[in-house]
Amino acid sequence: MVDGYVSTTVGKEGAFVARTKGLNTTLDNIDKRRKDLDTRMKSVEERYKKQFIALDSLMGKLQQSNTSLQQQLAQLNR
Repeated sequence: MVDGYVSTTVGKEGAFVARTKGLNTTLDNIDKRRKDLDTRMKSVEERYKKQFIALDSLMGKLQQSNTSLQQQLAQLNR
């Protein structure tokens, strides 16, 4: 009776082996999803960096325009 229980619990086709296989499959799925997420995050990070650089450049140009317009307005007020 004990041998039968042990056999069905930890044997080649036992509950322990089945549970271990299930957990390993779950871990593999989690690892794959994590890698996929890392790839997407890197892509998003690169896109945000490009957007930031473009916006920073635009802000610099707008600041130059602002300075130029202020100087021109100051000349008109003299």
